[in-house]
Amino acid sequence: MVGTGVFWEFVITYNLVASLESLLTAAAMDQMDPWKRWSNMKRELLSKGAANMLSSFIGGLPMITEVVRSSANIMNGAHTR
Repeated sequence: MVGTGVFWEFVITYNLVASLESLLTAAAMDQMDPWKRWSNMKRELLSKGAANMLSSFIGGLPMITEVVRSSANIMNGAHTR
């Protein structure tokens, strides 16, 4: 199936959706951070994009940043990621 256009359409779509969700989550967590630290969005996009592309290439679902876990960590006073 790698040679078909449908396959690549799904790989690219999964990658774009997951990358967008990851960036939006990182931006939301940056605004919630009481120490006003900022995430490196380029690093976030590159790492999640590469992992999602590989995952969707082998038929897996894309990875996402956990909003609930991240916000729970912030609310409970976590200092590091």
